[in-house]
Amino acid sequence: MRSPGKEPVAETVLVKLSDESKRLLKDASKRALGRRPEAETILKRLVQLNSELAKQFQYKESALGSLTLRMFCSSDATAAQDSGAHVLSFLAVSYCWHSGDWDAAQVARPLTTRGLSYPMVNKILSLRESKGEGVWVDQLCIDQKNKDEQEIAIGSMDVIYRAVRQLVIALEDVQLDKKEEEVGLKYASMYETMCLTIHKRQPSESEKTKMVELFKHDHHDLDNTIWFLLKMLNARWYSRAWRAHKSTVSSHGKTNNPLFLCFGGAGSVLSFEFRFVHFLAFHMWKYPELPFPRGGEFFQALDAPTETNA
Repeated sequence: MRSPGKEPVAETVLVKLSDESKRLLKDASKRALGRRPEAETILKRLVQLNSELAKQFQYKESALGSLTLRMFCSSDATAAQDSGAHVLSFLAVSYCWHSGDWDAAQVARPLTTRGLSYPMVNKILSLRESKGEGVWVDQLCIDQKNKDEQEIAIGSMDVIYRAVRQLVIALEDVQLDKKEEEVGLKYASMYETMCLTIHKRQPSESEKTKMVELFKHDHHDLDNTIWFLLKMLNARWYSRAWRAHKSTVSSHGKTNNPLFLCFGGAGSVLSFEFRFVHFLAFHMWKYPELPFPRGGEFFQALDAPTETNA
Protein backbone atom coordinates (compact mmCIF):
# COMPACT_ATOMS: atom_id res chain seq x y z
CA MET A 1 0.00 0.00 0.00
CA ARG A 2 1.66 3.20 -1.13
CA SER A 3 0.28 6.71 -0.97
CA PRO A 4 0.88 9.28 -3.69
CA GLY A 5 2.22 12.73 -3.02
CA LYS A 6 5.44 14.70 -2.88
CA GLU A 7 6.54 12.81 0.23
CA PRO A 8 4.95 9.35 -0.06
CA VAL A 9 4.77 7.22 3.03
CA ALA A 10 6.82 3.99 2.96
CA GLU A 11 5.46 0.84 1.36
CA THR A 12 3.51 -1.40 3.72
CA VAL A 13 2.84 -5.11 3.73
CA LEU A 14 0.28 -7.25 5.51
CA VAL A 15 2.04 -9.26 8.21
CA LYS A 16 0.72 -12.26 10.12
CA LEU A 17 1.92 -11.77 13.68
CA SER A 18 3.31 -14.54 15.85
CA ASP A 19 1.37 -15.92 18.82
CA GLU A 20 3.89 -14.18 21.07
CA SER A 21 2.87 -10.86 19.54
CA LYS A 22 -0.62 -11.34 20.94
CA ARG A 23 0.76 -9.98 24.19
CA LEU A 24 -0.30 -6.68 22.60
CA LEU A 25 -3.79 -7.66 23.73
CA LYS A 26 -2.87 -8.84 27.23
CA ASP A 27 -3.85 -5.76 29.25
CA ALA A 28 -6.95 -5.13 27.15
CA SER A 29 -8.17 -8.70 27.70
CA LYS A 30 -8.07 -8.59 31.51
CA ARG A 31 -11.54 -7.09 31.82
CA ALA A 32 -13.16 -9.70 29.59
CA LEU A 33 -11.27 -12.61 31.15
CA GLY A 34 -12.22 -11.38 34.61
CA ARG A 35 -15.88 -11.91 33.78
CA ARG A 36 -15.54 -15.65 33.23
CA PRO A 37 -18.03 -16.57 36.03
CA GLU A 38 -20.66 -14.31 34.46
CA ALA A 39 -19.97 -15.82 31.04
CA GLU A 40 -20.36 -19.34 32.43
CA THR A 41 -23.76 -18.45 33.89
CA ILE A 42 -24.95 -16.92 30.62
CA LEU A 43 -23.72 -19.83 28.51
CA LYS A 44 -25.28 -22.38 30.86
CA ARG A 45 -28.63 -20.64 30.53
CA LEU A 46 -28.24 -20.43 26.75
CA VAL A 47 -27.65 -24.19 26.60
CA GLN A 48 -30.97 -24.68 28.41
CA LEU A 49 -32.78 -22.38 25.98
CA ASN A 50 -31.15 -23.46 22.71
CA SER A 51 -28.32 -25.98 22.82
CA GLU A 52 -27.60 -25.67 19.08
CA LEU A 53 -27.23 -21.90 19.31
CA ALA A 54 -25.02 -22.27 22.38
CA LYS A 55 -22.51 -24.28 20.33
CA GLN A 56 -21.72 -21.13 18.35
CA PHE A 57 -20.35 -19.41 21.45
CA GLN A 58 -17.05 -19.91 23.25
CA TYR A 59 -15.23 -18.31 26.14
CA LYS A 60 -13.13 -15.24 25.44
CA GLU A 61 -9.81 -16.93 26.22
CA SER A 62 -10.61 -19.62 23.65
CA ALA A 63 -11.28 -17.01 20.97
CA LEU A 64 -8.12 -15.06 21.77
CA GLY A 65 -6.05 -18.23 21.74
CA SER A 66 -7.28 -19.06 18.23
CA LEU A 67 -7.16 -15.49 16.91
CA THR A 68 -5.18 -14.87 13.73
CA LEU A 69 -3.70 -11.40 14.12
CA ARG A 70 -2.52 -9.55 11.01
CA MET A 71 -1.42 -5.95 10.63
CA PHE A 72 0.05 -3.62 8.05
CA CYS A 73 3.64 -2.64 8.76
CA SER A 74 6.28 -0.84 6.73
CA SER A 75 8.00 -3.29 4.40
CA ASP A 76 11.36 -2.46 5.96
CA ALA A 77 10.12 -2.85 9.54
CA THR A 78 11.54 -5.70 11.59
CA ALA A 79 8.13 -7.38 11.92
CA ALA A 80 7.83 -7.56 8.13
CA GLN A 81 11.13 -9.40 7.79
CA ASP A 82 11.25 -11.50 10.96
CA SER A 83 8.21 -13.66 11.78
CA GLY A 84 9.30 -13.79 15.41
CA ALA A 85 9.55 -10.02 15.85
CA HIS A 86 7.03 -8.10 17.91
CA VAL A 87 4.76 -5.19 17.06
CA LEU A 88 4.73 -3.03 20.19
CA SER A 89 1.66 -0.91 19.38
CA PHE A 90 -0.91 -0.40 16.66
CA LEU A 91 -3.63 1.81 15.22
CA ALA A 92 -7.07 0.53 14.28
CA VAL A 93 -9.07 2.08 11.45
CA SER A 94 -12.84 2.25 11.52
CA TYR A 95 -14.54 3.23 8.27
CA CYS A 96 -17.47 2.43 5.99
CA TRP A 97 -16.73 -0.11 3.29
CA HIS A 98 -17.30 1.48 -0.10
CA SER A 99 -20.34 0.32 -2.04
CA GLY A 100 -23.01 1.61 -4.40
CA ASP A 101 -25.28 2.31 -1.41
CA TRP A 102 -23.62 5.58 -0.48
CA ASP A 103 -21.53 8.33 -2.02
CA ALA A 104 -18.07 9.21 -0.81
CA ALA A 105 -16.74 12.72 -1.35
CA GLN A 106 -15.33 13.26 -4.82
CA VAL A 107 -11.86 13.75 -3.36
CA ALA A 108 -12.08 10.20 -1.95
CA ARG A 109 -11.73 8.76 -5.45
CA PRO A 110 -10.04 6.78 -6.77
CA LEU A 111 -9.56 4.16 -4.08
CA THR A 112 -6.39 2.30 -3.28
CA THR A 113 -6.44 -1.50 -3.53
CA ARG A 114 -6.94 -1.43 0.24
CA GLY A 115 -10.42 0.09 -0.02
CA LEU A 116 -9.64 3.60 1.21
CA SER A 117 -8.79 6.75 -0.74
CA TYR A 118 -5.18 7.74 -1.35
CA PRO A 119 -5.33 10.93 0.79
CA MET A 120 -6.88 9.00 3.69
CA VAL A 121 -4.32 6.19 3.48
CA ASN A 122 -1.49 8.70 3.44
CA LYS A 123 -2.86 10.46 6.53
CA ILE A 124 -3.45 7.25 8.48
CA LEU A 125 0.05 5.95 7.85
CA SER A 126 1.51 9.33 8.86
CA LEU A 127 -0.14 8.99 12.28
CA ARG A 128 2.08 6.06 13.21
CA GLU A 129 4.75 6.70 15.81
CA SER A 130 7.29 4.60 13.90
CA LYS A 131 7.58 2.42 10.81
CA GLY A 132 7.30 -0.60 13.10
CA GLU A 133 3.88 0.39 14.43
CA GLY A 134 1.06 -1.71 13.02
CA VAL A 135 -2.22 -0.69 11.40
CA TRP A 136 -5.24 -2.97 11.84
CA VAL A 137 -8.21 -2.73 9.44
CA ASP A 138 -10.96 -5.31 9.95
CA GLN A 139 -11.86 -5.83 6.28
CA LEU A 140 -8.23 -6.38 5.30
CA CYS A 141 -6.70 -8.05 8.34
CA ILE A 142 -9.40 -10.71 8.67
CA ASP A 143 -9.69 -13.37 5.96
CA GLN A 144 -13.22 -12.57 4.73
CA LYS A 145 -13.46 -15.97 3.02
CA ASN A 146 -12.68 -17.90 6.19
CA LYS A 147 -15.85 -18.22 8.28
CA ASP A 148 -14.06 -19.68 11.30
CA GLU A 149 -11.52 -16.87 11.32
CA GLN A 150 -14.30 -14.28 10.99
CA GLU A 151 -16.22 -15.70 13.96
CA ILE A 152 -13.11 -15.77 16.15
CA ALA A 153 -12.20 -12.20 15.15
CA ILE A 154 -15.71 -10.94 15.91
CA GLY A 155 -15.50 -12.57 19.34
CA SER A 156 -12.19 -10.78 19.95
CA MET A 157 -13.18 -7.39 18.53
CA ASP A 158 -13.72 -5.67 21.89
CA VAL A 159 -10.26 -6.67 23.08
CA ILE A 160 -8.62 -5.53 19.82
CA TYR A 161 -10.22 -2.08 20.05
CA ARG A 162 -9.33 -1.73 23.74
CA ALA A 163 -5.70 -2.54 22.93
CA VAL A 164 -5.16 0.12 20.25
CA ARG A 165 -2.87 3.05 20.84
CA GLN A 166 -5.18 5.08 18.65
CA LEU A 167 -8.55 4.49 17.00
CA VAL A 168 -8.81 6.37 13.71
CA ILE A 169 -12.28 6.95 12.25
CA ALA A 170 -12.24 7.74 8.53
CA LEU A 171 -15.25 9.77 7.36
CA GLU A 172 -14.83 9.61 3.59
CA ASP A 173 -18.29 11.03 2.92
CA VAL A 174 -17.55 14.26 4.81
CA GLN A 175 -15.94 17.22 3.04
CA LEU A 176 -16.07 20.62 4.70
CA ASP A 177 -16.03 23.84 2.73
CA LYS A 178 -13.45 26.52 3.50
CA LYS A 179 -15.50 28.36 6.12
CA GLU A 180 -16.64 25.17 7.87
CA GLU A 181 -13.02 24.03 7.95
CA GLU A 182 -11.96 27.34 9.47
CA VAL A 183 -14.49 27.26 12.31
CA GLY A 184 -13.81 23.59 12.98
CA LEU A 185 -10.08 24.20 13.32
CA LYS A 186 -10.66 27.38 15.31
CA TYR A 187 -12.78 25.74 17.99
CA ALA A 188 -10.70 22.56 17.99
CA SER A 189 -7.71 24.74 18.91
CA MET A 190 -9.70 26.47 21.66
CA TYR A 191 -10.81 23.11 22.99
CA GLU A 192 -7.22 21.81 23.01
CA THR A 193 -6.06 24.88 24.92
CA MET A 194 -8.85 24.43 27.46
CA CYS A 195 -7.94 20.75 27.97
CA LEU A 196 -4.23 21.56 28.39
CA THR A 197 -5.06 24.26 30.94
CA ILE A 198 -7.26 21.90 32.94
CA HIS A 199 -4.59 19.19 32.80
CA LYS A 200 -1.90 21.62 33.98
CA ARG A 201 -3.88 23.25 36.80
CA GLN A 202 -5.70 20.13 38.01
CA PRO A 203 -8.69 22.22 39.23
CA SER A 204 -11.47 20.95 41.45
CA GLU A 205 -14.62 19.65 39.78
CA SER A 206 -16.49 22.89 40.43
CA GLU A 207 -13.61 24.97 39.02
CA LYS A 208 -13.40 22.68 36.01
CA THR A 209 -17.11 23.12 35.38
CA LYS A 210 -16.71 26.90 35.42
CA MET A 211 -13.80 26.72 32.96
CA VAL A 212 -15.85 24.59 30.59
CA GLU A 213 -18.79 26.99 30.87
CA LEU A 214 -16.48 29.86 29.84
CA PHE A 215 -15.84 28.23 26.46
CA LYS A 216 -16.78 31.14 24.20
CA HIS A 217 -18.51 30.87 20.84
CA ASP A 218 -18.49 33.75 18.37
CA HIS A 219 -22.00 34.44 17.06
CA HIS A 220 -20.49 35.39 13.70
CA ASP A 221 -19.45 31.73 13.35
CA LEU A 222 -22.87 30.33 14.15
CA ASP A 223 -24.03 29.27 10.68
CA ASN A 224 -20.75 27.68 9.72
CA THR A 225 -20.49 25.93 13.09
CA ILE A 226 -23.94 24.44 12.58
CA TRP A 227 -22.95 23.12 9.18
CA PHE A 228 -19.65 21.79 10.52
CA LEU A 229 -21.48 19.79 13.19
CA LEU A 230 -24.29 18.62 10.92
CA LYS A 231 -21.80 17.28 8.38
CA MET A 232 -19.68 15.54 11.02
CA LEU A 233 -22.60 14.03 12.94
CA ASN A 234 -24.46 12.98 9.79
CA ALA A 235 -21.53 10.92 8.51
CA ARG A 236 -22.55 7.46 7.35
CA TRP A 237 -20.22 5.99 9.96
CA TYR A 238 -22.82 6.87 12.62
CA SER A 239 -25.35 4.53 11.02
CA ARG A 240 -23.15 1.44 11.38
CA ALA A 241 -24.12 -1.11 14.02
CA TRP A 242 -20.47 -1.57 15.04
CA ARG A 243 -19.98 2.18 15.46
CA ALA A 244 -21.21 2.36 19.07
CA HIS A 245 -19.23 -0.74 20.02
CA LYS A 246 -15.94 0.56 18.63
CA SER A 247 -16.23 4.05 20.06
CA THR A 248 -17.35 2.72 23.46
CA VAL A 249 -14.54 0.22 24.04
CA SER A 250 -11.82 2.59 22.80
CA SER A 251 -10.41 4.90 25.45
CA HIS A 252 -11.91 8.41 25.24
CA GLY A 253 -9.70 9.76 27.99
CA LYS A 254 -6.62 10.00 25.81
CA THR A 255 -5.78 12.95 23.59
CA ASN A 256 -6.69 12.34 19.95
CA ASN A 257 -8.30 9.01 20.73
CA PRO A 258 -10.57 8.31 18.96
CA LEU A 259 -9.66 10.63 16.10
CA PHE A 260 -11.99 11.64 13.26
CA LEU A 261 -10.53 12.15 9.80
CA CYS A 262 -12.46 14.02 7.09
CA PHE A 263 -11.73 16.13 4.02
CA GLY A 264 -11.19 19.88 3.96
CA GLY A 265 -12.26 22.33 1.29
CA ALA A 266 -9.10 21.88 -0.79
CA GLY A 267 -9.14 18.10 -0.45
CA SER A 268 -6.62 17.81 2.37
CA VAL A 269 -7.35 15.41 5.24
CA LEU A 270 -8.31 17.11 8.50
CA SER A 271 -8.34 15.56 11.96
CA PHE A 272 -10.69 16.34 14.84
CA GLU A 273 -10.84 14.71 18.23
CA PHE A 274 -13.93 12.57 18.77
CA ARG A 275 -14.47 14.19 22.17
CA PHE A 276 -14.09 17.70 20.69
CA VAL A 277 -16.84 17.19 18.11
CA HIS A 278 -19.23 15.92 20.78
CA PHE A 279 -18.20 18.68 23.20
CA LEU A 280 -18.95 21.33 20.58
CA ALA A 281 -22.35 19.79 19.85
CA PHE A 282 -23.07 19.75 23.59
CA HIS A 283 -21.92 23.37 23.84
CA MET A 284 -24.47 24.39 21.20
CA TRP A 285 -27.23 23.68 23.71
CA LYS A 286 -26.77 27.29 24.74
CA TYR A 287 -28.59 28.29 21.58
CA PRO A 288 -32.20 27.03 21.86
CA GLU A 289 -33.02 28.10 18.30
CA LEU A 290 -30.57 25.58 16.82
CA PRO A 291 -31.66 22.20 15.39
CA PHE A 292 -29.92 20.03 18.01
CA PRO A 293 -31.59 17.60 20.44
CA ARG A 294 -31.72 18.59 24.11
CA GLY A 295 -31.05 16.86 27.43
CA GLY A 296 -31.35 13.10 27.35
CA GLU A 297 -32.24 13.29 23.65
CA PHE A 298 -28.73 14.53 22.94
CA PHE A 299 -27.00 11.55 24.54
CA GLN A 300 -29.50 9.16 22.98
CA ALA A 301 -28.69 10.67 19.58
CA LEU A 302 -24.98 10.09 20.11
CA ASP A 303 -25.56 6.51 21.29
CA ALA A 304 -27.99 5.56 18.53
CA PRO A 305 -28.19 8.28 15.89
CA THR A 306 -30.60 8.10 12.97
CA GLU A 307 -30.90 10.05 9.73
CA THR A 308 -33.05 12.61 11.50
CA ASN A 309 -31.17 13.10 14.78
CA ALA A 310 -27.51 12.41 13.97
